[in-house]
Amino acid sequence: MSEVGIENGEGKAKRTGNRVQMIFINEKSEEFKSPPVGVIAIKGTAVETNRVEILDLRKMLYEDGKPKDILLRLAAFGASVLGRNEVGTTSKDEPEEAADNLSARWEGFRNGTYRSLSTGSATPLIILAMERALREGGKDENFIAEKKKFYIEAMDEGEDEDAQKKSRAAVLKRLRKITDIARAEETIRKERAAARIAAKATGSLEDL
Repeated sequence: MSEVGIENGEGKAKRTGNRVQMIFINEKSEEFKSPPVGVIAIKGTAVETNRVEILDLRKMLYEDGKPKDILLRLAAFGASVLGRNEVGTTSKDEPEEAADNLSARWEGFRNGTYRSLSTGSATPLIILAMERALREGGKDENFIAEKKKFYIEAMDEGEDEDAQKKSRAAVLKRLRKITDIARAEETIRKERAAARIAAKATGSLEDL
């Protein structure tokens, strides 16, 4: 699915085996699995009883011309959960990748999009490695830019969070099979680790 499709929340909601089903409703009363453009409400269904509860977000928008505090608190909680997901679903062996994913997701929010990579400023480590490998291989900048755009969009493919995680895993697997990219990724990791050590180190042997 394209970034436009994801941003519009395409895809009908379906039950996933959880005890509650959460779907999002837009101004046309259409239902989506992810918050679409124009979302106005959330519908929660307790699966075991089929009891439905609807939270109308419009009633929480303004008070004295300002967003109500409760809406800002809900937004803060939602952004924190999605941020934790970005880090939590990244391998513990890839701390820089986890940090990049968090930065990209929140940068996407700042830029007005629900998704992350294709609109965020942070570039995933594997994409940086691909760029370096391509430059070292003599490819021109236009070619590199096209490949970067293609693979970042591929990492964002999917109608929901689970689908997008699978898309990212598929891209990582594909690119890491290429020796030059895998080597460049490892080099960048070592460079970053060295930079962290240098940033923390303030003393010298003279201090012994």
